Amino acid sequence: MIIKKLMIKSFGKFQNTTIDLQDGLNLILGENEAGKSTIHQFIEGMFYGFYKPNIKNKKSSETYEKYFPWDNVNDYSGVMIIQDEKELRIERNFMKNRDSVHIFNNVTGENVTDEYPYDSVTKTYQPALKHLNMNLAAYQNTVSITQMKSKTTEELVGEIKDNIINLGDTKRVDVSVNNILRILSEKKAAIGTERSKKSNYGKTKETIDYIESEKEDTSKIWEEIKQLKVNENKLAFDIQALENKKQHIENKMLFLKRQDGEEAYQKVKQIREEIEGLKQKVLKYNAFAEVSKEEVNDVVIKINNMDFYKKAFEEEQEKISEMIQKKIVVENEIIQIDSVIIEIGASEQISRDVYKYEEFENGKKYTGQGFDPEKVEQQKKAIAKCKGKMNNTRLLYILTLVLTVFLGAIKLFETMGSIWINNNSGMLGLLTSIKGLTLVTLIGLLLMLVTTLLLWTRNKNRRIELRDLENQMKLMLESESASINRVKEIEERQEALLSKHECENIDALKALRDRMVKEELLYQDNYMKARQLEEEMEILENRINSENEKLRGQQRIIEEDSNKIRELMVKLEVNSEEELKDVLGEYDLFKAIEQEIQSKKYLLTEMTKGKSYLSMEGFREEDVGEVVSDDREDKSLLTTENEEVDVEVSYDELEEELKNINNQIVQENKEVSIISTSIATKENRVRSSSQIEEELNKNYEEFEKMTFKLNSYNIIEDAIRHISRNIQDNFAPTLNEKISKVISIATDYKYTDVKVSSNMEISVVDNELNKLVRVDDLSAGTIDLMYFALRLSIAEVVNNCQAVPIILDDSFVQYDERRLIKMLEYLSKLNRQVILFTCHKREAKVIKRIVEDLHVVNL
Repeated sequence: MIIKKLMIKSFGKFQNTTIDLQDGLNLILGENEAGKSTIHQFIEGMFYGFYKPNIKNKKSSETYEKYFPWDNVNDYSGVMIIQDEKELRIERNFMKNRDSVHIFNNVTGENVTDEYPYDSVTKTYQPALKHLNMNLAAYQNTVSITQMKSKTTEELVGEIKDNIINLGDTKRVDVSVNNILRILSEKKAAIGTERSKKSNYGKTKETIDYIESEKEDTSKIWEEIKQLKVNENKLAFDIQALENKKQHIENKMLFLKRQDGEEAYQKVKQIREEIEGLKQKVLKYNAFAEVSKEEVNDVVIKINNMDFYKKAFEEEQEKISEMIQKKIVVENEIIQIDSVIIEIGASEQISRDVYKYEEFENGKKYTGQGFDPEKVEQQKKAIAKCKGKMNNTRLLYILTLVLTVFLGAIKLFETMGSIWINNNSGMLGLLTSIKGLTLVTLIGLLLMLVTTLLLWTRNKNRRIELRDLENQMKLMLESESASINRVKEIEERQEALLSKHECENIDALKALRDRMVKEELLYQDNYMKARQLEEEMEILENRINSENEKLRGQQRIIEEDSNKIRELMVKLEVNSEEELKDVLGEYDLFKAIEQEIQSKKYLLTEMTKGKSYLSMEGFREEDVGEVVSDDREDKSLLTTENEEVDVEVSYDELEEELKNINNQIVQENKEVSIISTSIATKENRVRSSSQIEEELNKNYEEFEKMTFKLNSYNIIEDAIRHISRNIQDNFAPTLNEKISKVISIATDYKYTDVKVSSNMEISVVDNELNKLVRVDDLSAGTIDLMYFALRLSIAEVVNNCQAVPIILDDSFVQYDERRLIKMLEYLSKLNRQVILFTCHKREAKVIKRIVEDLHVVNL
């Protein structure tokens, strides 16, 4: 492959310049600052462009700015004609955001660009990979040699190994073993390790450990629930047995009552009185009449859970606070890093500030979208309506209060008038009429008192409702105020960004950024670290948002539970949760009294069923004998299959036993209620085993997949490294042979045996001392010669002896004249194109003496 023509449209100092080249040796002469290095870089740029290598995002190298056109800032391009089996035309535009490469058949004009490898990072085609069979690092360290830079760089070591392996195994240069190993390393890093808690692998392992712990704890809790249900069933069985026993005793008591009519009558009377007494007791708990057992249990659970939820809420707040502190630490670290970046790379800081400004602008658009003016208006109307109702109720309340005071005054007047009339016997007729009027006044006064109390209660409820509506309105207005403050804060931060760079608007800031891009270089390591920290901060922000969402969920649960508790407090007319707990503690007593009333009513019904003579109004002494005569018939009702009623037991003993049984039933019902509450509480606090098992299996499956991938990557990596070592060992003799040949010619066979290590370190056998000598122990000129020969040999090895152009830019300044002649003679005999840039007349004279058909270009 040879370069036939360079057509420099606009590049550095050159404008519309054409340079013709030919096969063999080409000499380009020019004084210092004539543009030799510019042409050298133009050739490199036409093959590779000016991009930073080995990065994930496209970014221009320093060379891009260095050779930016001096005069025409709107055009940065060129054309290169090459011959490689056929004549090809390579057109390249170097300009950022317009960069492109097009390759044409220079004979037919056919566009053959799609036949070339495509770089997905730079989004351009790569002619060098097809015609030179090497990437930029290999090119700069082999066939492209500049002054005092014959020594290879560390970057070349990996590239040469990569190319040797590819050629030895695949015969291709578009397959990169180094890239494969790098990709494997990146994939392993993406998965992570157990020690790295932030990695996917570490997070999954930590999640599995957490779920396993939860599974163990949940299993214990479900065992506790199972045992509680066993106890609950046992208590239910015991209660049923007690109910049966109670029924049997009640039957005995009924039988004994019927043995004696008078005694039965008195007992009926006593039961009626007891029922009335119990009813009086129940009036104390009248508020419980509208409350169900389920509602009480639900509120008890919520009260019991409230401390748990509040504690969880506080823990969540602490967790968020810790994350916010960590975010502040990360932000401070970013600021510290960015302060360094500002000094050496202010353009990147300006770019971030432009991005922040635009992000703030977007934030202004979305701030306050959750605010609904219609809801605020509706809330205002509801408040106004509630206030209107309160005013009406207050007017009625004042009116009834005035009437009550008025009627009270009338009553007082009537009482005083009655006293005066009693002292005057002549007014007896008037006294009689006043007494009638006093009764009417008293009734009216009582009615007004009751009405006043009702209106006062209603006004109190209206005040509570108004307070709730005003609180909701306050929250809405606070939300609106927060949105306004947020917009103001964003605008202040935008102004601060502009002031920071002394710009009036965003356009000026963008213009400043574009100008600074051309003047500054970024410090790559700190930049990447800052970006990683920003990613970490973004992760923290996402986690904070997630935890805040969880916190709001917990807050909603607390508010909903609190509302339920307040609703029950209103129903039961209590003012605090402690008072509510005390009142709910009496709920079972209320139910026990109700049950006892029902039991006594049932007993009374059974005693008087079909026996009118036992009623309070219908009982007569002569009926007692008839009752006794019926006892024998009813006795059969009180026996079981194998048991006769023990009529010797006294009624009081049976009643005492019944009382004990009732107490046992009440007590065991309380225990059942406690167990039910405990079961419900535990069930609410844990997930089902199936849910935990499903999530655990999912994480185990993911963990096993990642483990399998890690093991696979390690196996592949070991295999590639093993193959790499074997292939390198096979190619080492070839490389040693080629470099030894070049060195033998250049040194008049003083050094004939050269060794190159896997790290491209050179050692040479001193024939006189018969000793292996490190190249660093030789003279500077010899060292330069050794590495020059190494570059030529490597170029032949990695290109499989394909003849690609060699480009030399003042590469022989350290050579003495004898070695210069030897090396130029060697180059002239190579079956390849050589382009030599020089400002020294010595090289020109020697070359002209050696090469007859020398092609010379004068700059």
